[in-house]
Amino acid sequence: MPKEKFPFNPHGLADDEKEKIMEVVHLFEKELQIKDDKEFGFITQYFALFSHYYEVNTAAAYPLDFANNKAHLTITEVNIREHRPKSGYVITSFYQLWGFATLKSDLGHIVIRQENIVDKVYEWFDPKEIDFKNDPEFSDRFYVIGKDAEHTKNKLSDHYREAIMEISMNDIVIEIKGNHLIIGNRKPVDLNTALIFSDFLKKMIGIN
Repeated sequence: MPKEKFPFNPHGLADDEKEKIMEVVHLFEKELQIKDDKEFGFITQYFALFSHYYEVNTAAAYPLDFANNKAHLTITEVNIREHRPKSGYVITSFYQLWGFATLKSDLGHIVIRQENIVDKVYEWFDPKEIDFKNDPEFSDRFYVIGKDAEHTKNKLSDHYREAIMEISMNDIVIEIKGNHLIIGNRKPVDLNTALIFSDFLKKMIGIN
């Protein structure tokens, strides 16, 4: 891959992490000719999954739906603030891939995950597990919590569940609030995740 300028201040990233980020940047900006959307404006504080971070910043946002601007894949900087006995408060930065989409339906407020996530999600809910008895394969793979079980069962249709089931990776987490969706896996940036998330987001915004 030719040497390209790093698109943002990497804040102390290791060389291997920079390389993986540049693979994603190269795919979108060079091969697909998709430029960083400087006007991307999803409010991350809106979502419970971002609530335990000290600060969240969008480093780059690539639109996946040019006609309606309904989906973006982002390289997101998340900052954690920790208190250490000898050095006081320390802020550590990580870069992760997060997908954002605006759906055609209001699905209520739910979190869909595969493994337990220890964070402040539950502070945002009077959480109730939602079981899809007519779709045992989905219920066996995914744990869904939300505020209004009946609303979610009615709105999280077969088409939505099929798109989620087709995600070919583990450790993903999805939050839907109203008609706004985010997906991430809280892992370092990599090209395979970028491709999987992009495919999923394009499917979700196409469902009526």
